[in-house]
Amino acid sequence: MYISILLILIFLIIDLFVNSGILLWLKKVFKFKNPTYRNAIIIVIALDVTSFTVGIFSEILGITIAFLVFHYFLKKYYQNNWKKSLRIFISFSIISFILTSIAVIPIRLYIAEPFFISGKAMNPTYDDGDYLLINKFSDKFDRRDVIILRDPKEQNQFLIKRIIGLPNEKVEIKNGDILIDGKILNEEYITEKTDGNINIVLNDNQYFVLGDNRGKNSDSRSFGPISVDDIEGKVFYKVFNYSNITKNYDKKLNPKN
Repeated sequence: MYISILLILIFLIIDLFVNSGILLWLKKVFKFKNPTYRNAIIIVIALDVTSFTVGIFSEILGITIAFLVFHYFLKKYYQNNWKKSLRIFISFSIISFILTSIAVIPIRLYIAEPFFISGKAMNPTYDDGDYLLINKFSDKFDRRDVIILRDPKEQNQFLIKRIIGLPNEKVEIKNGDILIDGKILNEEYITEKTDGNINIVLNDNQYFVLGDNRGKNSDSRSFGPISVDDIEGKVFYKVFNYSNITKNYDKKLNPKN
């Protein structure tokens, strides 16, 4: 987990300095007088913060406000007019998007990837609208890890579940309790008993997964154990809750367990 966080921080720092370098180069191309790297860093930070925070509510509004912030700083530092600011803003956005996309692809494939939760499958641990980061770097999974996996029934869909049974273990569900190799599993993260009647022995490549909201779930009780190849990664950080931020807006996520 810590390696993934460190790698993400390193990427964000590199991205900041690269984008600042791009902006500095563009200012020279557009013949600004005495462009400085320090001013470029300030503008890029202001641009990123604005586009991210406002973009949560509206992508178009985020881009518009970001341009106004961009123009404000160019006018403040270089007495620039808005037409020239717009040309630089478009050029900067295109170049930055291309370079960032090239860098982000391997990170999302092998290190970390964001996911929005849609539905109540992991209540009360995680809620509808939670924005999570998953660790794709680690290939070791333990009991109680919350993971993102491909839906065994629809491979283009993803589910969020908790690992309950590990390879080569015997998993039983009896009288509302879960037994691992004959011993009752203590689950402090749930608020209800577990329905079902399960008695299964996992092989050396299988995991038994359940959602924390045991009454409203499609999990290993219905689709059976999953293999390690089905796992996209494990959750290591909750960024924010999208629904809480946008509760005054008519944006709703389609629920899916």
